Amino acid sequence: MFLKQRDRKRDAFVESFYNIRWVDAAPKAFDLVINTGKVPPDMATAWVVEALRGLKKRKKDAELTTKTIEVDPELARTVSEVLGCYHTH
Repeated sequence: MFLKQRDRKRDAFVESFYNIRWVDAAPKAFDLVINTGKVPPDMATAWVVEALRGLKKRKKDAELTTKTIEVDPELARTVSEVLGCYHTH
Protein backbone atom coordinates (compact mmCIF):
# COMPACT_ATOMS: atom_id res chain seq x y z
CA MET A 1 0.00 0.00 0.00
CA PHE A 2 2.82 2.42 0.88
CA LEU A 3 4.49 2.00 -2.53
CA LYS A 4 1.23 2.52 -4.41
CA GLN A 5 0.62 5.71 -2.43
CA ARG A 6 4.13 6.95 -3.17
CA ASP A 7 3.73 6.14 -6.87
CA ARG A 8 0.46 8.09 -7.02
CA LYS A 9 2.15 11.11 -5.41
CA ARG A 10 5.06 10.91 -7.84
CA ASP A 11 2.69 10.64 -10.78
CA ALA A 12 0.66 13.64 -9.56
CA PHE A 13 3.81 15.73 -9.10
CA VAL A 14 5.19 14.99 -12.56
CA GLU A 15 1.81 15.50 -14.19
CA SER A 16 1.30 18.85 -12.46
CA PHE A 17 4.74 20.19 -13.42
CA TYR A 18 5.30 18.60 -16.84
CA ASN A 19 1.75 17.78 -17.96
CA ILE A 20 2.68 14.14 -18.58
CA ARG A 21 2.23 10.93 -16.58
CA TRP A 22 5.26 9.62 -14.67
CA VAL A 23 5.06 6.17 -16.24
CA ASP A 24 5.17 7.80 -19.68
CA ALA A 25 7.80 10.37 -18.71
CA ALA A 26 10.58 8.34 -17.15
CA PRO A 27 11.93 6.53 -20.20
CA LYS A 28 11.63 9.32 -22.76
CA ALA A 29 11.14 12.75 -21.22
CA PHE A 30 14.31 13.04 -19.16
CA ASP A 31 17.96 12.72 -20.10
CA LEU A 32 19.08 12.42 -16.50
CA VAL A 33 17.16 11.49 -13.37
CA ILE A 34 18.76 11.64 -9.92
CA ASN A 35 16.89 10.50 -6.84
CA THR A 36 17.82 13.18 -4.31
CA GLY A 37 16.16 11.09 -1.65
CA LYS A 38 19.19 8.80 -1.96
CA VAL A 39 21.83 11.12 -3.44
CA PRO A 40 22.78 14.25 -1.48
CA PRO A 41 21.95 17.49 -3.34
CA ASP A 42 25.60 18.61 -3.49
CA MET A 43 26.58 15.31 -5.14
CA ALA A 44 23.63 15.51 -7.56
CA THR A 45 24.69 19.05 -8.47
CA ALA A 46 28.25 17.89 -9.13
CA TRP A 47 26.94 15.10 -11.39
CA VAL A 48 24.82 17.53 -13.38
CA VAL A 49 27.74 19.96 -13.79
CA GLU A 50 30.04 17.11 -14.88
CA ALA A 51 27.44 15.87 -17.37
CA LEU A 52 27.18 19.38 -18.84
CA ARG A 53 30.97 19.63 -19.13
CA GLY A 54 31.01 16.28 -20.91
CA LEU A 55 28.38 17.46 -23.36
CA LYS A 56 30.37 20.63 -24.10
CA LYS A 57 33.53 18.58 -24.78
CA ARG A 58 31.75 16.18 -27.13
CA LYS A 59 32.13 16.94 -30.80
CA LYS A 60 28.94 18.31 -32.28
CA ASP A 61 28.96 15.75 -35.08
CA ALA A 62 29.82 12.81 -32.82
CA GLU A 63 27.44 9.92 -33.18
CA LEU A 64 25.69 9.01 -29.94
CA THR A 65 25.66 5.26 -29.45
CA THR A 66 26.23 2.96 -26.52
CA LYS A 67 29.69 2.27 -27.92
CA THR A 68 30.67 5.92 -27.37
CA ILE A 69 29.78 5.89 -23.67
CA GLU A 70 32.75 6.28 -21.36
CA VAL A 71 32.00 4.78 -17.97
CA ASP A 72 33.61 6.31 -14.90
CA PRO A 73 34.87 3.22 -13.02
CA GLU A 74 34.31 4.74 -9.57
CA LEU A 75 30.78 5.81 -10.42
CA ALA A 76 30.04 2.37 -11.89
CA ARG A 77 31.38 0.67 -8.75
CA THR A 78 29.31 2.92 -6.47
CA VAL A 79 26.12 2.43 -8.48
CA SER A 80 26.66 -1.33 -8.56
CA GLU A 81 27.25 -1.36 -4.82
CA VAL A 82 24.13 0.67 -4.05
CA LEU A 83 21.95 -1.38 -6.41
CA GLY A 84 23.54 -4.69 -5.48
CA CYS A 85 24.04 -5.38 -9.20
CA TYR A 86 27.54 -6.35 -10.27
CA HIS A 87 26.73 -7.48 -13.80
CA THR A 88 28.30 -5.40 -16.56
CA HIS A 89 25.67 -4.26 -19.05
